[in-house]
Amino acid sequence: MSTDYEVFLSFRGPDTHLTFTDCLYEAMNDAGICVFRDDEEPRFGEASAGYASSVWCLQELAHMVECKRSSNEKEIFPIFYNVEVSDVKLRTDLYDNALKKHKKKFGYEKSLHDSFSVQSQKFYVYEMREMRPEHAPQLFSMCAFRADLPPDDYNDLLSKVVATIGGLPLALEIVEHDVIWMHDQIQDLGREIVRQESFQIPERCSRSWSPKVGLDAARKQEGTENVVALVLWGFFRMYEFRQDQFSKLPNLRLLELHEGINFVGDFENHLSKLRWLSWHSCHPKFNATNFNLRNLVVLNLSKSELTEDWGGWSQIMMSSKFKVLNLTSCRCLTKTPDFSSCLALERLTLKDCESLVEIDSSIGKLQHLTHLTIDGCNGLRKLPDEVISIRSLTSLVIKNITGKGTNSVKVDNSVGFKLPELIGNLKYLSSLQMVNVRITDLPCSIGLLKNIKSLSFYGCSELKKLSDSMGALPSLVELDLSWTKIAELPESFGHQKSLSVLELDRTPITKLPSSIGGLIALQHLVVSGCLELTKLPNSIGELKSLLELDLSEIGITELPDSIGNLKRLKVIKMNSGKVKKTSHCYRIVGES
Repeated sequence: MSTDYEVFLSFRGPDTHLTFTDCLYEAMNDAGICVFRDDEEPRFGEASAGYASSVWCLQELAHMVECKRSSNEKEIFPIFYNVEVSDVKLRTDLYDNALKKHKKKFGYEKSLHDSFSVQSQKFYVYEMREMRPEHAPQLFSMCAFRADLPPDDYNDLLSKVVATIGGLPLALEIVEHDVIWMHDQIQDLGREIVRQESFQIPERCSRSWSPKVGLDAARKQEGTENVVALVLWGFFRMYEFRQDQFSKLPNLRLLELHEGINFVGDFENHLSKLRWLSWHSCHPKFNATNFNLRNLVVLNLSKSELTEDWGGWSQIMMSSKFKVLNLTSCRCLTKTPDFSSCLALERLTLKDCESLVEIDSSIGKLQHLTHLTIDGCNGLRKLPDEVISIRSLTSLVIKNITGKGTNSVKVDNSVGFKLPELIGNLKYLSSLQMVNVRITDLPCSIGLLKNIKSLSFYGCSELKKLSDSMGALPSLVELDLSWTKIAELPESFGHQKSLSVLELDRTPITKLPSSIGGLIALQHLVVSGCLELTKLPNSIGELKSLLELDLSEIGITELPDSIGNLKRLKVIKMNSGKVKKTSHCYRIVGES
């Protein structure tokens, strides 16, 4: 049975078999490329120092060249390992002397010239075939959303992403729908391209991820106008950078700093093109002046011991293009800075700021803010009322505020977290995620969130009741009330005409409202672990779109006959040993 090999490796064993060739062979196999190391479909050649001294290698090479001449579908890609292009082009003695031993007998000089002189490249990257246009979005969607198709509001974005990465949907990896990571192979390729810009003097490369190279480029002023990105971290003592050390880096756009770095002096007209500043563990005392980064877009000050009166706030956050601020693990921050000078801000992250007790009221001025994330800020008890003025806010995430406070800040542990009473004024809010938050009640105005699509109170263990107004959320698609204390749903709940996913896992709910049959779009209903739920209403049979029903670990002993009307139902999960009556057959996922 023949195999359609894609790559033929021609190499001289003693030179590279246990080093480069073996690594290359394994890497291509791991990438799904069918590789053969002997005769069959020659497509790949590796020139090493002893390659021309091997009769066998030269015979393979001649055959490769002949196959190339007879078929346009075959290519020869040379890799020069410990040799130079001039060696293979017979301009030095290395190959020339070796060929003299074989020339009269085999005449391989022309084969070497034909195969290696045209494609004089030092590195080879397998050219991945693009997927068919209809398949690439589907694969990308499966990886990002665990579904064949993305949510409706992601369609345009998905099309743009797939088009940008050229039909190779796995070149990027999506993490939690928000962060995009580049695969290692793509990253390594990019770094290799950058290395080739200035192999001998790395400080002149456009991008540097080496702290030492970055340090030399700045402190020793060895950089050039070609440099657009620097990483400076991992030092064992304090470094203070002056403005003149950046004078030869006029086009710097990305700068990543870690602990032990500070700026001193007058930075007027320096770093003027900087767009991304990631400054972890930055110094609590800011010594620079005129540090006006007028083109700054992203600022990450994670793990920094900053306070609200830090000297850098007023200077750094002046850019009219400033859009992203990340304050993660800023454990000394008790109040956020004044946001009045950064009115273009679109994303704000406050995570693990354990001393934070107040968000400045100026947040209400951020009319371009679309995403606000507050996670693990245990000292915080409320959002400022001014939040409801943010017309563009689409995503509000509040997580892991247990109300226990911390040793670093005194708060009233008897008071839980509260949402603004007029939260319903956030007309464009499409996602409200409250996870593991100590909240006891919801404002009535929550029913005015006409554009809300995803709503979660997962793990809000002190939440006992939903507002009756929540029965009128026309755009709601997903609702997660798992691990709350909610014992009943309002009778108006059946008015949710767009609701597709309802999760009530591990709640003390005793019954489902008869109006539940009005959920005409419901596809997934989860009531697992609801031990107080002993009966389903007959109206359950009106859920014409239902695909999955999870009844595992609950007290139900029989199913209503109306369940036979659920023609689209594919899966029922339940404790099959407890169910005494069921009139219809389904694919049942039982639990013993």
